[in-house]
Amino acid sequence: MHLLDLPSELLIALLSYLSARDLAKVCQTCICLRNLSRLDTLWRQKCRKDYKLKSNKSWNASYFEIYSKVLVKYGTLIGAWKTMMNCYGGLFNVTYCLGQILVEEYFATKYIQDNLKSVPWFSISLEDGEATVKCLQGFDQPHPGDVKFDQEEVADGRHTMTTNLICLSSHQEVNEDSVEFQRWMEQEKVKGTIPELLRIKWQLIRNQKHQLKLSPLALPPLTPDRIIQTGLFKGSYSAHGTELLMLSYSEEAHEIHLTKITGDPNVPAGEVSVYVDLRRPMILNREQQESLQTLRDIDTPDLPPEFDGNMNLSQPFIVPSQCEEREDCKDLPKYCKARYHSKGQIAAFGYQNPSFSNNHWVMFSEDVFGVLWLDLYSFSLFNRIKEEFKIENNLCHLQTS
Repeated sequence: MHLLDLPSELLIALLSYLSARDLAKVCQTCICLRNLSRLDTLWRQKCRKDYKLKSNKSWNASYFEIYSKVLVKYGTLIGAWKTMMNCYGGLFNVTYCLGQILVEEYFATKYIQDNLKSVPWFSISLEDGEATVKCLQGFDQPHPGDVKFDQEEVADGRHTMTTNLICLSSHQEVNEDSVEFQRWMEQEKVKGTIPELLRIKWQLIRNQKHQLKLSPLALPPLTPDRIIQTGLFKGSYSAHGTELLMLSYSEEAHEIHLTKITGDPNVPAGEVSVYVDLRRPMILNREQQESLQTLRDIDTPDLPPEFDGNMNLSQPFIVPSQCEEREDCKDLPKYCKARYHSKGQIAAFGYQNPSFSNNHWVMFSEDVFGVLWLDLYSFSLFNRIKEEFKIENNLCHLQTS
């Protein structure tokens, strides 16, 4: 019996086990197999399995066209990314949206209890049967863009893909009188950054706004036995507004690290903002917390090796009267679940003379914690980011039960 003597239903079932690459080769063998291997039911499976595209609604194209024209080249973009622009960073998410691949920046407002906001940067869609990249930034209508992939080697010998999204058209003259600058200012103001620092940021990044360099965002795995789960948080940084950070643990799990996803001219993106020493918990009464000087003088010995972190650390909490009272700190809980000694990184403008000062890390819940900056007379509040992002091919549910 010849292969082509088999019923079409059986041939289609056999073809469904082939990879997309092998299926494309089958297309070249004969007219019969070409017609069968082009069936959209097969390519719908490939779109779902290889690139998690569930529907071709709004694409105005077949699954085969979407796979062969768009996903083969750009499908690996889907997921969460981070970027660096001078000292500043950003959180980007790439999704399927209304018949296109959409690249959006996510950022927090000055009200950290609010959901993240997003603004589109690039889109990839099918136009006249070809994948078309467009830049969505600037003052004018969407205009031509491009995507270039670079492979970079990291320390452990693995390779990671860095993606460059490039605007191919000139934007409006980048000065403070331009429409583009005014629109950018309105967008940035919601983060709570003061106008003087926004003008500095514009000067530092304006020449990089035509090229967006993205690196994969990787989160450490969830660990149910820890005092707080890893994940992304948003927190207040005084005049710099609200910034995004990643919470992770040291290899021995003795420390919590808060690493900046975004950044500022004092402490840039990618640097650790706070180290929390889990071997040095505190239990304080209200009187001990009324004065910053009293808090500075408080010390606790390192815990013995048998300490497992499960002791009850619940205690009263107040912000010392000498601290700057932030709007988001007016209705803080009267009790916290835990309090630890920590170190916060401070530096002069331009990341000059960085050092770590003593502060306190205060946990209110699985999703909320604060940092008392003893030397800066300030208390910062941090909230967990609840939005869902696809992290390294796995959907990471940032909202915990």
